[in-house]
Amino acid sequence: MLETPELRSYAFERFTLDLRRGCLRNGDRELALRPKSFAVLQHLIENAGRLLSKDELINTLWPNVIATEASLARCVSDIRLVLQDSDQRIIKTVTGRGYLFAAPVSLHSGVEGGVTPMPDRSAPAPRISIVVLPFTNLGPEDQSYLVEGITEDLTTDLSRIPGAFVISINTASTYRQKAVDSRRVGRELGVRYVLEGSIQSGATRIRVNAQLIDAETGAHLWADRFDKHRLDIFELQDEITARLARTIGIELLDAPGRHAQVKHPNIDSLDLTLRGRAMLQRSRPIGQEARTLFEEALRLDDRNAVALNGLATTHAYEVLNLLADNPVEQTRIAEAAIMKSLALAPDSAYSHFTYSVVLSAQCAPKRALRESEIAIDLDSNLADAFAYTGLIKLHLGRAEETESAVFEAMRRSPRDPMMPNWHFWNGAAELYLNRIDRALERLRKSTLINPNLGYAWCFLASALAIAGSQNEAKEACAVARHLMPGMTLAKFRAHGHRLSDNPTFLAQRQHITEGMRMSGIPE
Repeated sequence: MLETPELRSYAFERFTLDLRRGCLRNGDRELALRPKSFAVLQHLIENAGRLLSKDELINTLWPNVIATEASLARCVSDIRLVLQDSDQRIIKTVTGRGYLFAAPVSLHSGVEGGVTPMPDRSAPAPRISIVVLPFTNLGPEDQSYLVEGITEDLTTDLSRIPGAFVISINTASTYRQKAVDSRRVGRELGVRYVLEGSIQSGATRIRVNAQLIDAETGAHLWADRFDKHRLDIFELQDEITARLARTIGIELLDAPGRHAQVKHPNIDSLDLTLRGRAMLQRSRPIGQEARTLFEEALRLDDRNAVALNGLATTHAYEVLNLLADNPVEQTRIAEAAIMKSLALAPDSAYSHFTYSVVLSAQCAPKRALRESEIAIDLDSNLADAFAYTGLIKLHLGRAEETESAVFEAMRRSPRDPMMPNWHFWNGAAELYLNRIDRALERLRKSTLINPNLGYAWCFLASALAIAGSQNEAKEACAVARHLMPGMTLAKFRAHGHRLSDNPTFLAQRQHITEGMRMSGIPE
């Protein structure tokens, strides 16, 4: 089994299989299960959606021991008894073939973004599907940002392969500094290929060792070493991507605008940008320190498109999350930065996605949706754009379409640091639609994974008050006001009008406002 110390539990229906504590729970109540039955249940869950033969189960769970089908059948019977699964809705018996775990499963890990849907193992991995695992830094520790930057850019470049399914860098980064089994990674993420390697950077040169692994067999398909001057980072990335593309038998898209500064990048500006980008990934959505780095990068090179995107993102997110000191001025700065970025790199998917965020801050949801759709057209693996499309549809009075869009993001990046935000957006959509039970489930997930999302606590307080759970609502309200001391109903109403003038959106928002009032949010 893959050594993933962050792994804690699997959730399905009303049950939780807690691997850290070694127990099965129904809510807060522990259910008794023999150790071997527990192991059988864990193996079935980890292969949810895949038919497991009795021979495979016996050979895996009773290694070097003579066991019969009766032993396995007893374990399955024990499990069904505690799960009250006499109708086989959770564990199905396929006569003469084996067992299938049929219930949807979510994985809850200790990393940020911890509650995530498990991959669908009932379907084979897409033919061109890959994850770029974080490269190992063999150089000085203070060069780790450079390693992260190259790994992220490789992921972006591979996303340009026609028909490719590429796991987001945010999910891939959860495997950083861990000993991993490529076959297990392939099964967990639903990919056929794993790219891994190491980077050693000096004052003037970079050496990269890369290897491509078949995730189904564990076989090494190729390995190579690349040695370049630091000024030739983009050329190095192109060589690795092209070699990988040739190996798996496809052609790369011709994307002339993908490297805005390929020819002569300012190396100091590039370093600052990579530092800012790495910091932003760890502290999204807000990153004041990252913004300072982007500003310093732009003072050295005002044509640095990636730094312009970063600058625009930090300002726009503060405006959208009611955290801006000067919303008007910050929106102006964000707009100027992103328009310059788009002029420099009109084919950059991330620039178009960033523009959609800026347009949202400018109360232009229809244009924002179009920009997110353009970003997806340019990069069909950009998870952020899929999720944000769901949020924009909510602002356009189309809350029923939010979940499917956010699910596409979760599928592409099942361990993304933005996962708590994505659960919040799904929960908010359910609350707008007045589906209170579903809203509570998703909002609780969001606040469980990241208890510092003040806005999510506001929505949770509203949902609890509407559901009649007044004591819990007041507790959630207290957390919300602690995280957002200036939050009032007047601000919430005004913010709604700044997001959209759609009449359906504004009408649906009224009962949420009333729920917040009942929970204790002041006028």
